[in-house]
Amino acid sequence: MSGGSSANTLAGVAIVDYARDASKGEWQYKTVSGSWTTIGASVALDSAILLKDTDSLRFVPAANFNGSAPVLGVRLIESGGAVYASGDSANLSGAAATGGSTVYSASGIT
Repeated sequence: MSGGSSANTLAGVAIVDYARDASKGEWQYKTVSGSWTTIGASVALDSAILLKDTDSLRFVPAANFNGSAPVLGVRLIESGGAVYASGDSANLSGAAATGGSTVYSASGIT
């Protein structure tokens, strides 16, 4: 194939912004062979939760909850970096922790 990119591929996401609100429900992740794990604490850039591209993510609403799920902010992780386990924590708050030659995207998405 001519043209195209030789860049690395998507390896996962780092959850970098989440304010837990159990009255609305719970965000959970699951590995391919594991069980559902609740993201039980608020998350920020200095305590990012790492998930692989093969993991699943879901929102389980509280009984009788009607509305939008609490927002998750993420940074994309590209392949080519250090191997990590799903649910590992990383500090992405430093100026050199994201973008450039790192595997973490410089900008976040929700």
